[in-house]
Amino acid sequence: MNIQITTRHESHISDDTKTFIEDEVRGLTKFYDKITSAHVVCDRETHKNGQEDTIELDLSVDGTTLSAKATEENLGKALDAVVEKMTRQLKKKNEKVKEHK
Repeated sequence: MNIQITTRHESHISDDTKTFIEDEVRGLTKFYDKITSAHVVCDRETHKNGQEDTIELDLSVDGTTLSAKATEENLGKALDAVVEKMTRQLKKKNEKVKEHK
């Protein structure tokens, strides 16, 4: 699977964080194994109330694209939330494929 990680608004993430994100995205293959590519966008916005981290995850699956987005107070929580949302979508897609046969 091809995984592309980008950042917005000049936010920078460490190599350890990139490796962690890649591992989490690769873990999604246990719910649906026909994922061809993934695009992860990390964004950090600073407001007067604090910082918010947003992660957008787009997966190419069987010619279609599944998308999930989560905004939390730190990058770890945002990643957990977006992986949970994508897991639900992949399970649903897997059930539809099995029912069709």
